[in-house]
Amino acid sequence: MCNLFVEHCLFPRIMNSPKDALYSFHFLKLLCKLRVPNYNFLFILSAILKGIVPMMHCCSEVEAESLGVFFTELFNLLNHWCNRDNWTKECAGSLAFCKNFNSDECITFEDFSEKIVENFGKRFAQSLMMCIEKEPKMYMKARCSLLILNRMSSVYPNSYMIANTI
Repeated sequence: MCNLFVEHCLFPRIMNSPKDALYSFHFLKLLCKLRVPNYNFLFILSAILKGIVPMMHCCSEVEAESLGVFFTELFNLLNHWCNRDNWTKECAGSLAFCKNFNSDECITFEDFSEKIVENFGKRFAQSLMMCIEKEPKMYMKARCSLLILNRMSSVYPNSYMIANTI
């Protein structure tokens, strides 16, 4: 269900234009804020890594700008939620942060900030590096990944280890 939502609703929108990417992000954020039943933000993040991030390997410059807008907003929100006070107000106890669909057990702040956000950032960096390092004749991959990274420079990379890797 989650993968279908991301593939058929988000992918086409995010790639169209920066405005559509911003709209898609705010839609995801609104679903969290409204605490919509059966909406799990953690599964959406996983689906984004599996589907949207590989799109960096085959996008145009305009699409790269749109992806940059989407990921800037996404990492900005993740960084916002890494503050304990913000997490407690906006996310604690929300079903959008359950470990799985069959359980009401939600993740803790420590799990979110130390495991999920850090892992998402590392995997995103790996995807960027694959675009930059592989196949020197494919300069468009490197160009698009640098456009995305340039757009995101205010919020990502936010750790020395990731920045040093890139």
